[in-house]
Amino acid sequence: MEEEQLWKQALENLERLRATLQKEMNDWKEIQRRIDDLQLRATKDPKAAQDLAALATFLDESRINGDDVQGRMEQLQAMVKEMNLRAAQDRREIERYKQKVFGSRGVNEQVAPAPPRAEGTAKKPKKRMRRFA
Repeated sequence: MEEEQLWKQALENLERLRATLQKEMNDWKEIQRRIDDLQLRATKDPKAAQDLAALATFLDESRINGDDVQGRMEQLQAMVKEMNLRAAQDRREIERYKQKVFGSRGVNEQVAPAPPRAEGTAKKPKKRMRRFA
């Protein structure tokens, strides 16, 4: 049960990271469009050329961080895949153990034994069957 909870949390984290990555990719498209605009202006304006050089430096640093995020995303996906495989293996081992313990009876046939009655408690009367003529 605890492993299942950890697995669900990992999937939620992975989905959040995927959404963040998608947002960042959309942001990169907007940044690329702005760079193209600045490059057009840089041919005419020296201040725009300086801004473009500063932006290029910033983007190079950001891309290094983006590569780190992509690597982490791939690591998380690999971890989730491994957790899925382990969970499936655990389920198979539990089924084998149940078969071993309960023998040839199927899992569906297992019935938990009724707890013993406390002394002095009355049994419930059986309901009468009404038959209509």
